[in-house]
Amino acid sequence: MAAGKKQYVYRLMKAKCSCGDQKFEQNLNLPLDHGVIYQDAEHPLMNANDHVSGEHILTFGRCKSTSNPGGTAGFLADILTMGIGSEILQSTIGTPCKPMTVTPWINVDEDYFIDGAPALTIESTLPCYYGGIITIVLEKTESTDSEGDNASEEDKDIKDQLPSEVQEKIDSFTDAQPSNPQSAAEEALAASAAEVSASETGAEVGMISPTNIPRPGFDEMIEYAKGIIPQRMSNDTMLKAFDFMSSACPISSKTIESNAEWNVKELTQTDENGESIYIPKAGSYIENQSQWENVKFGCSPNSNMSYSGCEIIATYNALSALGESTSADTMVNMISTYEKDGAALFGEFGTSPHAIENYMKDAGYQVQTTTSTDAEKINAIGDNSDVIIATVYNDKNNITGQIHTVCITKTPEGNYVAHNTGKYNGKKYEESEKVSTLNEAINQISTEPQAINIVGVKK
Repeated sequence: MAAGKKQYVYRLMKAKCSCGDQKFEQNLNLPLDHGVIYQDAEHPLMNANDHVSGEHILTFGRCKSTSNPGGTAGFLADILTMGIGSEILQSTIGTPCKPMTVTPWINVDEDYFIDGAPALTIESTLPCYYGGIITIVLEKTESTDSEGDNASEEDKDIKDQLPSEVQEKIDSFTDAQPSNPQSAAEEALAASAAEVSASETGAEVGMISPTNIPRPGFDEMIEYAKGIIPQRMSNDTMLKAFDFMSSACPISSKTIESNAEWNVKELTQTDENGESIYIPKAGSYIENQSQWENVKFGCSPNSNMSYSGCEIIATYNALSALGESTSADTMVNMISTYEKDGAALFGEFGTSPHAIENYMKDAGYQVQTTTSTDAEKINAIGDNSDVIIATVYNDKNNITGQIHTVCITKTPEGNYVAHNTGKYNGKKYEESEKVSTLNEAINQISTEPQAINIVGVKK
């Protein structure tokens, strides 16, 4: 646009939201144009009524507005899921963005109407019901006519740079001129545009911008996000997240009964020597959680005792340490109890630490807890307890290291030993080394552990 003239907004110009990803700039869409174009038919001008979510306004990645009903629950659930799978690691901050743009654009050109509505300019803004403000991202101004011509020719070559199969896909659903998007096109762009165009009458290439094209600084954002929960989220908030996922995702009584029937048969299996495959002898502890994949817990596709049963195993080991008579029936009943009250996200995230506290209280034991990471406070719990159940981050710098819960017993000499830490000597899984303080024992659970919740149990 020439200097001194208003700069109008056209399809494929980029916008951003104040509550969306900081580095996420999304293309504006216009499925059906208003008959007024800028430069060519692929860049029609837009008006104030082009504000419909999912049609004109697409996603801005993650919404960080506290007014979004996805709010805290969506934030915590998504972040926690990073400990389960790397695909959700790409969803790091906030809840998924679904713009609610119910009112037209403001700060528009009231002197120039397009198809019955004021034209959009680069100063126009669009409020989202959740509190975000959508603004136009300014393009670099062309300094000379010759530079503009060169840039135009360069843009025209973008489609030619795409893989041949992508070019064929584009040509198969449009008769329009080659697409000239503002940024370099990628295969994901062509694929996304093709799918939408094939289902919408009048759609053309370039209408839909992909949401999965890597953005500048994305790797850095991921690395930062990995440490958000261990380093910046309080342990009390983490426990509230577990409680929410437990209460919001109940397991049906039918599933609980079915799992119990299966587990009765599975947990009573023996080896060639007639010894139980799962249940250790009196005075010993369960150390081999990774071999419990055939024991059922919860109803998530990923949940079984091997994957998410560490809290249950820790509770079982604690009862054994306290002198309780434990058996396969004890484990079956314990799994069912936690499925009724405590299983987080249908068992996918294990069991809420608060459920462990309640279980031990109901069993008649004295319980004291701390969410502090201070060594002195942790050791005080150890000094005043007969056995300890500790929930920790496996990596204090990386949530993808996941969370683990173990039982820590005390020797007659007053030393501490952690169980079910995954320590393998080449032949079998074994307990950790004896240490003199509870904090030292916690530090043996993994390479870079950090305490979340410590439950001290006393007879």
